Amino acid sequence: MLLLSWIAPGGGRGIVTLDLLNCTEVRSVPSPTHPTARDDIGTIAAQAQANDQDDPDLDHLGDMNLVEALCPFQLLYSDGVERLGAESARERVRWVSAIWLVLFSVSFFFRIQIYS
Repeated sequence: MLLLSWIAPGGGRGIVTLDLLNCTEVRSVPSPTHPTARDDIGTIAAQAQANDQDDPDLDHLGDMNLVEALCPFQLLYSDGVERLGAESARERVRWVSAIWLVLFSVSFFFRIQIYS
């Protein structure tokens, strides 16, 4: 399991748990500014949020808006997709690499259990 938490707007904490055991793939996807991402639901959501100029969650971006800053990636499952994003390409690579390491480790562990 991957547990993500953050400070929610107006106080409180947001928490989500992602099941890595049933994740089949993790992959980087084009940033919202890339032409191929125009119809992606993540791009549409980022554009809608960036258009909300009064959103206090975007203050840390300074002059850059969410569409320019977002570096998205996806976790794929047999029944759907979880969309996540990092604030830089470097951070995205770190997240994707770390999740792949977990997926490989879990797969390797189960293969050892099957053949033991």
